[in-house]
Amino acid sequence: MTVQISFQEPLAGLGSFTEYDFAPLDGARDTYTLRASAQPAIRLFLVDAAAYLPDFVGELDRPADRESGVFLVVTPHADEVTVNLLAPILIDPVTRTGEQVIATDDLDRVQVPLRRTA
Repeated sequence: MTVQISFQEPLAGLGSFTEYDFAPLDGARDTYTLRASAQPAIRLFLVDAAAYLPDFVGELDRPADRESGVFLVVTPHADEVTVNLLAPILIDPVTRTGEQVIATDDLDRVQVPLRRTA
C-alpha cells in the first residue's frame, strides 16, 4: 500500500520536492521505495533500521518518537549494498509526515555495508 508522506524540508540532494510516495518494495522484506510524487523517477530505496541495525536508533542525535519509523537510504554497489547512517529518514505513519535528520558528521558512516541483524 502506497502512502503519501509530506516533509517540511526537502531531502538532501533531491531538489525542492517535499511530497513523496512511500511503499513497500515487492518481494523485499523491510525494504521500501520513496518516490517524489511530482516526479516518480526521483526514487530512493529505504530499509527499516530496526530490522538491519537495531542499535542505530539509539545513536541518533535527536531521538525519534515512538510512532516514527527510522529508515536508512540504501545504495547498491557491484559487490555489496550499503546504507547511509549520516542522514536517516524518520517517517510517522499516523501523521504521514517525514523528516531527514543528520545523525553525525562522521563521513565514514555514509556507506556502511548492510547486513541483516534482526
